[in-house]
Amino acid sequence: FNQPVTTYGYTLTLEKYLDLENAGASGFELVKRPTGGGLVIHQPSDVIFSFISSLKNPHLPEGLVPGFLWLAQKMKEAFDSLGVHLEISNQQGEGFDPVCFSHSREFEITHQGKKVMGIAARRGKNAVLMQGSIAFEPVNQKWEGLFKNKEDWNALINGCGFVSQKVSADQLSEKMIQILD
Repeated sequence: FNQPVTTYGYTLTLEKYLDLENAGASGFELVKRPTGGGLVIHQPSDVIFSFISSLKNPHLPEGLVPGFLWLAQKMKEAFDSLGVHLEISNQQGEGFDPVCFSHSREFEITHQGKKVMGIAARRGKNAVLMQGSIAFEPVNQKWEGLFKNKEDWNALINGCGFVSQKVSADQLSEKMIQILD
């Protein structure tokens, strides 16, 4: 992304959390994802990915949370092979969090206890789409004024981390293809 963008899950009522009038006037782009999940503020350095699989794939565990964990383990393996050492969160979470990077769950990647990768999904009759975002820089402070609830903003700032070592999308893609092959 070369401008301020936030994506949000297809079931999220965005106007509950962001001042949409101010966002439009400020030039912030808002994009609805085909997957679920909360709102994600994207920086120009983020790596965004999609993973599509048949539900009959013998390597993909049944259920969304086991599938998320499987994908996070593969992504962690790719980062490890590139010399970037991250953790998979052990935080047990329940319910829906409208601000994606404010808390980590047991299937997400963290760095120094802060979430650096989020995953959302949409399951169809025969396939699943998983999309994710990996943060490589801190959240831009320009977004603060767009949040209706300062607690949501503070949770985001306190929960969101970033991968401080640069890895290109091409390097990560290449490693993921090798690992998934």
